[in-house]
Amino acid sequence: MNDAPTPSESPRGWRYAGVRSGVRSEGRDTALLVSDRPCAAAARVTTNLAKAPCVHRARAATPGDDLRAIVVVSGCANALAGAPGKAADDALAASVGAALGVDPRTVLTATTGIVGVPLPVSRVEAALPSAVAALASDPEAAAGAILTTDTRPKSASATVDVDGVAARLHVMGKGAGMIHPNMATMLAFVTTDLALTPAAADRVLGPAVSRSFNRISVDGDTSCNDMVMLLANGASGAPLLDVGDPRLEAVEVALTGLLIDIAKKIAADGEGASHLIAVTVTGAGSEAEAHAAARGVARSNLVKAAVFGSDPNWGRIAVAAGQHLAELGSAANPDRWRIAICGVPVFALGAPVPFSAPEVSAALKAPEVGIALDLGDGAAAATAWGCDLSYDYVRINAEYHT
Repeated sequence: MNDAPTPSESPRGWRYAGVRSGVRSEGRDTALLVSDRPCAAAARVTTNLAKAPCVHRARAATPGDDLRAIVVVSGCANALAGAPGKAADDALAASVGAALGVDPRTVLTATTGIVGVPLPVSRVEAALPSAVAALASDPEAAAGAILTTDTRPKSASATVDVDGVAARLHVMGKGAGMIHPNMATMLAFVTTDLALTPAAADRVLGPAVSRSFNRISVDGDTSCNDMVMLLANGASGAPLLDVGDPRLEAVEVALTGLLIDIAKKIAADGEGASHLIAVTVTGAGSEAEAHAAARGVARSNLVKAAVFGSDPNWGRIAVAAGQHLAELGSAANPDRWRIAICGVPVFALGAPVPFSAPEVSAALKAPEVGIALDLGDGAAAATAWGCDLSYDYVRINAEYHT
């Protein structure tokens, strides 16, 4: 897996560009991801009822088999903007289609930023000639153009062998705040030269999202624009894979690894964050219980604040796990639980364990903090990721109008 792939490692038949259109006050804010041939496509979108027009477009178009491009605009969510917002999304797809010489129905859109304001499409339209001229096999500029409050781009690539053909996958993502996905993500775009049917693309994307983006939390809020898209153009020359093909398992494994990598980068780049928190739950009676407990601890503001303050407060971990397991209807018993912070046991079988608070406090100053919870009930396990809650989170969100 590579964090910053060279153009020669990028998926075949894909071109990318990132330019400035002026939707944001500074920097690149418009990205194009363009395939030289039609793509099979799948998507997972936000469960928030207040869906942006771009999300409705993705739902209507996927699974599909004739997609050609994605346009991403940062700085304006174009959500909850009424009829003007819907018209702006339609105009965006039409303008990009015209600039690329493709049917607008084959163009997917994604917008992110301030809610309640229609997208100023004319600014994007004016920048499209330079964006089309800049299209190249290197995805770096596009990865930078999709960001909002992120401090750095997030991308990764991998290869998967299909009958001796090394097919390539690339993913770029963005997100730092309003992050608590549910069958969705913030924004993430997977481009690949694999040959997949739409059903196969949908089949591998669902589990990969569930095991990655659906296990992170920065602030507990789910955006109205969240989505992850997978587009496969078959340019590698690898055999076409459909649902039920055993070779699809290797694709799912590779895709899941990529999305976990991006999910962790998003959690680590949470607004104002200084620590990545990894919560691993084992010994659960079911994967649902393991997921609920891990994500519940990762999203707890009290746990986040404790990590920020290097406070080995195991009680907050137990309480957060107990709350979310109860909401699930679990019969998990704290008298069987074991908790460790940074590898140091702090709680076992219903009672605290003697430990050196200064030692654990010092360990909590590391960039990545590990919390382990064994429920003592079964063999199911899950890991969730979050970040600490700092003074800067409040400052950033007080100053950034959404």
